[in-house]
Amino acid sequence: MKKRVVLMMALLLMVMVGVHTLEAKAATKPQVIISSYTLDDEIEFGKETNLHLNITNESGRVGVKGILITYVSENNTIVPAQGKSNQVYITSIEPGKTAAVDVPVVFNNSGDFFGQASFTIEYSVENREPFTNQSYIVFPFTESGVLDIKNVNVATNASIGAKSLVGVNYTNNSESLIRGVKLVVSGDVEGERVETKLGDVTAQRNGYFETYVVYKHEGANKIKISLVYEDEKENSYVANGGEYTVMVSKDNDVVDEGRGSGVTDNGQSENNSNVDMHKFFIGLAIILVVVLVVVAIVQVVRKRKM
Repeated sequence: MKKRVVLMMALLLMVMVGVHTLEAKAATKPQVIISSYTLDDEIEFGKETNLHLNITNESGRVGVKGILITYVSENNTIVPAQGKSNQVYITSIEPGKTAAVDVPVVFNNSGDFFGQASFTIEYSVENREPFTNQSYIVFPFTESGVLDIKNVNVATNASIGAKSLVGVNYTNNSESLIRGVKLVVSGDVEGERVETKLGDVTAQRNGYFETYVVYKHEGANKIKISLVYEDEKENSYVANGGEYTVMVSKDNDVVDEGRGSGVTDNGQSENNSNVDMHKFFIGLAIILVVVLVVVAIVQVVRKRKM
């Protein structure tokens, strides 16, 4: 009987250690992302403007500190404003909170149809080694016209066979209705071309629209993004959204870094899963404690009878 008691105590200890390990594991992998971004209403090439970033700590339990955001532009279309650097710093972000930061930049007209910048986010948790996350933002440069693409949201990394987010912010600059707007993603995607209907866009309307694509192969996948639409006279137009390269791997754990609603939902699902596991182990521990108490009472009763 004593052996049984010792065995149950050992099991209880293992359960409690397992719960602690799960909590520690969940707490050491917070995701810090660019959850959204906007630009000033009027942008002129060569003049200082602000890129407004919202940086979100998706962890519901762990705060992060020492957040350093660094950006670079491969085609030199986005550079730091005069007297500024290509880095911004945030002291800390509490669990589930968002910090807003303004980045002073200058857009250069290099002849490309879009400006692009890669963002690296470094941050730490307690005394652990720093974590790193990356985002890739593209700002299409479109000529004055009816439909204007303000910016494009594309994940820099994806998993083979998994859906990946593509989103655009758009504005109808005209005083009339735009008909049959479609978001078109072409290139290294399944079917070579993905068309998603947005519908009609009323005059002077701003909006955001997103779709999901599946990339064709592992490695570098190149895509082109555009909005196709018609005016009231049924004339067809195409708004160029730029070209992008997405790295695709076999790893199903790659996080979609194009920061739309999907990322937040995934984070919440993971937190709920951790909470359910936590409750399960706590319940198991309680059952074991009850069993130990019952065994101890039986032992005492038997000794008194003897």
